[in-house]
Amino acid sequence: MSKTYFRLALLVVGPTGSGKTTLSRLIETSLGYGRIGGGDLFRRAAMQATDSMRRKALKAIEGGTAASNAFVLRLYRRELLRLRARNIVIDGNPRDSVQTEAIVSFLLRNGFDKVACIVLDLPIAIARHRLALRRICVLCGRQSSDTWCATCNRETERRSDDSSPEALESKLTWFATGVLPALTVFGGDEPVVSLDATQPPSDLLASVATWLGSVGHT
Repeated sequence: MSKTYFRLALLVVGPTGSGKTTLSRLIETSLGYGRIGGGDLFRRAAMQATDSMRRKALKAIEGGTAASNAFVLRLYRRELLRLRARNIVIDGNPRDSVQTEAIVSFLLRNGFDKVACIVLDLPIAIARHRLALRRICVLCGRQSSDTWCATCNRETERRSDDSSPEALESKLTWFATGVLPALTVFGGDEPVVSLDATQPPSDLLASVATWLGSVGHT
């Protein structure tokens, strides 16, 4: 297929623990994409935005109130202005089919020619094991199994939303029952691919690069 230099927005979805953030960061650093992280989106708004936006972002972070689609798109618009990138990668699962359609429509209206989706496929047993090890730096938001953040020079913590076995099972179930059915908007003009998330991150990145080439994007 001949290469076409269109603007691409790439959505990375997968069950909790599948490595969405790790892969998105690799796409950012290795392929030159701007990155919008779901958690970073709200954390940045909570620290930098107006009082009204800060309150809404904090409620979403704390899990007390689901953010409205209008609010999510408002945050996306802020990030696009901040990044000014030709292509972007978005790390985070949409809440439902309505939000998925709203995000895709928003991106197509705001200068992107295509919105594609990478689905990270990970067995539930492996996801549970990864989540048992997952930690986060509360300052920079970087997630890993490390007990120390070399960037911020401080100890990492267990994520508060990983502390309850019931909450973790709910997340894993939600991806299968809520997120996957919402991806029917993709296909045809908006391509989608499923990749094996048990691969090492470098191999996953190579698979992404190969797939992007197959859909005519470099």
